[in-house]
Amino acid sequence: MYNQFQKGYEVTYISYIDSVTRKEVGNFDSTALWRDRKASGDKIRDAINEKLSTVFAECTNIQIINAQLSSKREESLIGTQVTKQQGKTKTKEQRAKEIRSNITVIESESQKNITQIQGSG
Repeated sequence: MYNQFQKGYEVTYISYIDSVTRKEVGNFDSTALWRDRKASGDKIRDAINEKLSTVFAECTNIQIINAQLSSKREESLIGTQVTKQQGKTKTKEQRAKEIRSNITVIESESQKNITQIQGSG
């Protein structure tokens, strides 16, 4: 290993890891890192190990701390999340409208009962 890389092995390892990681992440769909971070990390680690095996190294653990996405991918992810949130909001608004309607009915019935009781007394 020393004959091949001398003291520059660290730069070589970093270069290998960077290129393999970029290639592997490029194969993921826009939500893979958020849906199943562990499986995504395992796929990246396996690809890194495949490349590092050629230079007698191994990646034993990988932690995904920050993922920078292309603008197009980030916009797609944001669009998906906004659509989901809008759907949830609409459902909650419909439920709130239903509850308000029930309150109005109960209020009318209560007012009717009050009027009847006052009329009887």
